[in-house]
Amino acid sequence: VLQVDPGDTTDVVVDVVNNCDVIDGISANVIGLASEYVRSTPELLPLFPSTAGQLTVSLTIPPAHPAGRHALTVELVSHGAHLPAQYLDVDVEVAPRPSVAVAPQPRLVQARRSARFVIEVTNNGNVPLNVSLEAADSDRSMSARFTPAQARVEPGTVLPVLLHVRGPRMITGAPLE
Repeated sequence: VLQVDPGDTTDVVVDVVNNCDVIDGISANVIGLASEYVRSTPELLPLFPSTAGQLTVSLTIPPAHPAGRHALTVELVSHGAHLPAQYLDVDVEVAPRPSVAVAPQPRLVQARRSARFVIEVTNNGNVPLNVSLEAADSDRSMSARFTPAQARVEPGTVLPVLLHVRGPRMITGAPLE
């Protein structure tokens, strides 16, 4: 079992022995993780008969990979002797990493009394988040209402939330920002 933080890289070292009578070349693939996140050193391990060597399989866990335990399988493929593939099961325990970003669209509105914004709530982490939105007005001159005020945001998704802001009644004067 490998303990890994999202975005980090961990290595799996595999000892390989050539028990056949011909020179063999062994490569490694990982089942359960996209190939762009896997690197094997060396890419092809040459082995003479009755010799041993090591393959280092580097696994980079994507930042948005779901938290929890995930089963991966290292597949060892014979290129010289064409023997059946051998498999090594590895469990990867990905640590939870909550992360959220909030951005208004548009950033600025000119209005006389009320305005609407779309607030984009982005879950950049790897666990679902229950969010509750509130607005703070230090001089208590405006009211704000979010629709919805509470929601669940899944990892890697953006939730649009409508923010309606209402200010004091203006009889004269220019619009406010």
